[in-house]
Amino acid sequence: MKRIIQVMLINLIIIFSAKGQEVIKLKDLKTPNSPGFQILDIAPSSIERPTNPKAFAATLMSLTSNGSAIPKNFAMEFSPFWTFKSDSTSSIHKYLNIRKDKSSKNAIFSGILRKMSVSLVSTFSDSTAGSLLKNTNYIAFGIRTNLITIRTKTQSDNINIALSKYSEKVRMLRSHEEELDVLNNQLRKSIIETERLYGILENASSDERKEIQQDYNEEIANQTVIGMEIVSISKVQPNELEKALDTDKEIQNYYKKFLELPVFQLDGAFAYSEALSGNQSDNKRFNRSGFWLNGAYNINNLKIDDNLLNGNFSIIGSIRYISDNVLEVNTTDVFSKTNAFDYGGRIQYTIKDFSISYEYLKREYSNDNSNLNSDRSVGLMEYKINDNLYFTGTYGKNFGEVNTLFTLFGINYGFGNSSLKTD
Repeated sequence: MKRIIQVMLINLIIIFSAKGQEVIKLKDLKTPNSPGFQILDIAPSSIERPTNPKAFAATLMSLTSNGSAIPKNFAMEFSPFWTFKSDSTSSIHKYLNIRKDKSSKNAIFSGILRKMSVSLVSTFSDSTAGSLLKNTNYIAFGIRTNLITIRTKTQSDNINIALSKYSEKVRMLRSHEEELDVLNNQLRKSIIETERLYGILENASSDERKEIQQDYNEEIANQTVIGMEIVSISKVQPNELEKALDTDKEIQNYYKKFLELPVFQLDGAFAYSEALSGNQSDNKRFNRSGFWLNGAYNINNLKIDDNLLNGNFSIIGSIRYISDNVLEVNTTDVFSKTNAFDYGGRIQYTIKDFSISYEYLKREYSNDNSNLNSDRSVGLMEYKINDNLYFTGTYGKNFGEVNTLFTLFGINYGFGNSSLKTD
């Protein structure tokens, strides 16, 4: 039994230290505005450019119309793919919707499960503003996913070339790769030798056992020493490699190719919300639900000035169907259901870590409630502080007829592993 445990431990060392496929840590992951915020009309942007979601994100929003700078709007968003991904699903080719070789085609629908995210939102309004009523808590559930992603043949070919060169460069940057290979080979040979000695030991005479047992113990001790060296090198190596990846200019140029936006993307989202007047569960009522589509046409590397402005430009269209529970005229607690359509667009320009955009949405209710028609017109700025932290600011006019001035500041935190295989 002791021998079996020893061999199992040594084999585990080999498995964990063996050279595998190269991986890429995606840097453009960002959990977008939650559908729950968007159905309540309190998101920084109601028209979202399709993006790649983080594994988990938390969002804090502060609406100045709430009369306090303390954030009272919270969202949590979860992407199942990053939690449950396996070796068979974690290919960067599948995630970025690009073909692996010239004989295959781009999988335009592959983002449906990989880019799905689920969110839960809570917000409290202490004043009537836009679509929110005074002294009411709102809870919303939302789900979004990518339906269609289209890349050009040139885009796919360029990304594949960058992936190949990236893998080669990473192997060069691994300073301990050869040393690990030598140690792993020594370990395998030692294990084979212990197996041989063990077989002889079982059939050896009592006079032969002492010498064979000594050789066997020496091999086991040798395996332990080699294993400790492998573990020691493996602990240091990832940190050194990560530093090299962050500073190597070639690697950064390859990353730019990975981050290129597809020519066209179509996202779908659904959200459902309830309202609790006075923050009491007994006063719970249906508030609003909706389904919408956002389609984006993207232009990469749009140059206004070679040295100053060289970023990505997006034109995004949106259409949304809403089932709304509106307050009847001259009442304070009588609501009736009605339907509405939102339609509009957004233009967005992104350069490095900064993004600026403008969006306009028109909301039209059914004929009986046409007096509720309104629109939303806002400007939005967003700054990427690091790969996991975004700051947003929005100013403009929101939906509704009361307190429609919309000023919002928000912080989006992203968490979780974002590595994919290059093969």
